[in-house]
Amino acid sequence: MITILGVGHVFDIAKQVRHIILQSDSKAVCIELDPVRYHALRNPDKEKAKTGLTYDMMASFQSKIAEDYGGEAGDEMIAAVDTATEMGIAFCLIDVDARSLFDRILKEMTFGEKAKLFFSSFAALFVRKKTIEEELSSYEDNTELYMATMGKQFPTMKRILVDERNEIMSKNIIKAADMYGDVAVVIGDGHVDGILKILGDRETKVFRLKDIRNMEFPESDVKLEQDNLTLKYSFEQKIE
Repeated sequence: MITILGVGHVFDIAKQVRHIILQSDSKAVCIELDPVRYHALRNPDKEKAKTGLTYDMMASFQSKIAEDYGGEAGDEMIAAVDTATEMGIAFCLIDVDARSLFDRILKEMTFGEKAKLFFSSFAALFVRKKTIEEELSSYEDNTELYMATMGKQFPTMKRILVDERNEIMSKNIIKAADMYGDVAVVIGDGHVDGILKILGDRETKVFRLKDIRNMEFPESDVKLEQDNLTLKYSFEQKIE
């Protein structure tokens, strides 16, 4: 079984992510991170200079929005790693190096795309929670149309940031599933449909972002005590 969690990096959903993983029978957790981004999340001040200007701009935007939702950008990813460690199972970093992605996007974008990106980035500085909710509602109403519209406006970004990563992360998910059996997968919700298509007829259970944000679970969930665990794995693994 591949349990897929479609998350959003700016929402306060760390508790829900932890709950779903704990309730699954997973033997490993696959996470939409690469080593650079993982260490940047763990050590934001120390690692900032190593990620690059474009990544830092996006990270700053996400952090700003995350504050409106009462959390910090990437908390759900760290929660997934910590839950895997708590359970004594492996966590696998399945994404590609973010620095190379953004370098490629800027190199391969047309002038028109760069101009639209510049104005979109400027407008994003003033975006508010209400706007985010409206965009999210539009995405949830028709995900396929939303992604297709993104592809028309920013074809290079869609190809590199979404489509190519879907292929790579799907291969790494399959490798992890073949290696460990049941796995949980924590990825941005925009990747869910594409990855499901690539996974084909493999058995999956899917939690979409909308479901996760609205999830209610018992407050009596008890934290696992590491002293009582037999740790099969407790390491950072990059599937290649």
